[in-house]
Amino acid sequence: MKEDRITKTLELMKKNRLDGLLYASSANFQYLADTTDYFWQRTSMNNIAGKFSAKNVPEALYFLNDKGESFICCIPSLKNEFPNFPNLYLSYLDQMEDTISLFIKGKRIGIGFNCMAFIKETLSAIDPMFETVDAEEILNDLRTIKDQDEIQALRDMADFTDKAVKYVCDNLKEGMTQREIEQNLMDYGFNNKIPDFAFSPTCGLKTRNTPLAKDALTFSRDSVLVEGTAIAF
Repeated sequence: MKEDRITKTLELMKKNRLDGLLYASSANFQYLADTTDYFWQRTSMNNIAGKFSAKNVPEALYFLNDKGESFICCIPSLKNEFPNFPNLYLSYLDQMEDTISLFIKGKRIGIGFNCMAFIKETLSAIDPMFETVDAEEILNDLRTIKDQDEIQALRDMADFTDKAVKYVCDNLKEGMTQREIEQNLMDYGFNNKIPDFAFSPTCGLKTRNTPLAKDALTFSRDSVLVEGTAIAF
């Protein structure tokens, strides 16, 4: 974990009168726990909207108390994703209520958007006096300022993106459909062991003097690459 993140988060918690923060798998979870190896699935549209809601029940939960102590509770199959985390609790999903009750203390708990209904119900079962507060966006300003590790990761991903798009462009052929071009982009990701894309691997084709060219947001996956076609990634 990066102590400066925790320190600044504690300041935000104090400002918002929070006794703790509880997050299911999400960017906030990854940011506070600094668990770059833990892969969590989300969709690009959730990402754009700033809300992550891919799961109804959690496979892992992260809790930060007002003393700066961090805890993770996860299902057994994720144990090796957090090898150096000091306070790791294993639990089956049906037992998470009992397991997290060992370390969740206080009364006013900030929670994220993902698995919100589960978290609210579970906290209420532990203690009906728990007050939950929407804290999905409480870390936004902190996360906007990138440290050197994050900057390097962004540079690495930008370099990979350049190479991926160049590969696709080098392999374009007249008559290819938008779907085929997108598949080339995905295949490049698969071959380079990329676990996911930040956004859908959309390749949009617009050919001049066609009905589709008049609508900026409409793309047909069966559009064909011909002379006069513009390509957007």
